[in-house]
Amino acid sequence: MEDQGSAAAVPEDQGWFWSPAWQREEAEIDRALRRGERGKMFPNGEEFLRSLADEAGLDLEEIKRRADARGAADT
Repeated sequence: MEDQGSAAAVPEDQGWFWSPAWQREEAEIDRALRRGERGKMFPNGEEFLRSLADEAGLDLEEIKRRADARGAADT
């Protein structure tokens, strides 16, 4: 992002954060927090990953198998 005479230039790799669309989402999050809304808490990382996989319609165990196979191939 090019400096337009602002007090501080924004590094190019951080420009997305200052986009109007992202700032609208940040404002919505701030409003939700003021209303007392909080995200879902998980007891551990495994449950968090399972929730993400379920939401995406993916099989977490298959993802783990592929990640393990890829890690073995990289060594």
